[in-house]
Amino acid sequence: MEDFKRPSVSRSSSFPFTMCFAWNNAELNVLVPGDDPITIHYGDTGVPKSEQNLPYTTIVAVHGAGFNANIWAPWVKYLPHNVRLIGINRRGFSGSSHIHNQTHDPAINHTVSCARYILDLFAFIKFLVESLKVPEYDSSRGAGGIVLLGWSNGCTYTTGILAVLANKDGLPASFGLPATIWDEYIPVVRSYVTSVLLFEPTGLIMGIPLDRPTWDESLPPAELGRSFVEGILTTVPVEKHASIQPSIDDFTVLTHDLYSWPGADFKEREEVSRLAYTAIPSSIGVGVILCAGTIATTCIHGSQWVIDRCAGQQNATVRIIPGGNHFAMATDPEVFNSAIFSIIRELAIKVNRVALPRA
Repeated sequence: MEDFKRPSVSRSSSFPFTMCFAWNNAELNVLVPGDDPITIHYGDTGVPKSEQNLPYTTIVAVHGAGFNANIWAPWVKYLPHNVRLIGINRRGFSGSSHIHNQTHDPAINHTVSCARYILDLFAFIKFLVESLKVPEYDSSRGAGGIVLLGWSNGCTYTTGILAVLANKDGLPASFGLPATIWDEYIPVVRSYVTSVLLFEPTGLIMGIPLDRPTWDESLPPAELGRSFVEGILTTVPVEKHASIQPSIDDFTVLTHDLYSWPGADFKEREEVSRLAYTAIPSSIGVGVILCAGTIATTCIHGSQWVIDRCAGQQNATVRIIPGGNHFAMATDPEVFNSAIFSIIRELAIKVNRVALPRA
């Protein structure tokens, strides 16, 4: 089809959606002894004006490989009045700290890097609570608390959150972190995070191999990253590329992302994911969102894997968006918005947040 020719892409050099997000830095300091201090750049819609003295829900959105937090900007105008959206730029993406391991050799184990990026998300949640004073969930008003929303390989880090909460001592040695490093963050996350939503998680997170080659490992990192972005954009009609283009980020960092997973091999990744989804804490809901129009088989397989693991658990649910594509938050934001908030409302009823200990 004419619409699906391989596009020519380049990294966006600016943040064009200033009317949507105010951009700030979260200074997380040193999270792992011996590492550099960590800065996370984030876009924030701010405290809802109509909710200055009322609880509001905070959504923390975690982007995928190759595309930064600008991917969420087209969605902003559809948000309910009592919602604050915060989109983080993960390490290596515009404005945030550099990646942990500067090597892009796929033969090197990048699980230690992935583990640190999961820790970044834990620390960022603590920052939101202590520095930005986001509200806890208020059951009497049905608002407040933090919803984590992962997209594509960004679901690696939301999956990691659930795995740590399930059994921090059961994480693989390849994470390279002591089990005690999570202790100062777990109480805060348990108290404030109400739901974890996964929009089209890639099956590589769960240890599901690709059913066909998706990138050429023989290419230099920047060329590999560019090729990956050009390839995935062929799944979206050309007339919708304008809403995606501003979020394209560093191609070399994208290549690092393609080799940073929560386990040194497929078996370890599956074990970590089973920790996350086999017995979800009763105080947290899990929702999977998948577009019927998505043709990326790894995202279909990853979504189905989570759906199967969550089957029979009261605090889990699914939404299938008619049509759509892997970039629905940018290309079809109104439909995306309806799916997200129908899940949040359903999980608010299903999840048991009675008598949670305070952080």
